[in-house]
Amino acid sequence: MPPIKVGDVDRQSGKIVLRDTKNRSDHKLLLSKQALEIVESNRLDRKANELVFSIVDARKTLAWINAQAGTAVQGHGLRASLASIAWRVCPFVSYGPGSSLLAVPGIETIDGT
Repeated sequence: MPPIKVGDVDRQSGKIVLRDTKNRSDHKLLLSKQALEIVESNRLDRKANELVFSIVDARKTLAWINAQAGTAVQGHGLRASLASIAWRVCPFVSYGPGSSLLAVPGIETIDGT
């Protein structure tokens, strides 16, 4: 998946387009207000073709974090851990295929849901 560019963010709808995902198609993801604020603060004064975040290789970033923390965490393990923890916090939310919004109490999307 290519890095997220400023032009991939739709502030009006509160969605971000993830390009060329695992299934080789684009995917629109609805962001919480908090996540949208983070994206907005990173895209200020940048052009549509520039990156929102400077992290372009998650493996290198995770390797750096592991070196600093003295851990050996891998990306897939983080994904599995998040799914387990999220289910304990919000067991009523669907986390299966096709779920694109993690509805957590206290987190609002731009459309108020």
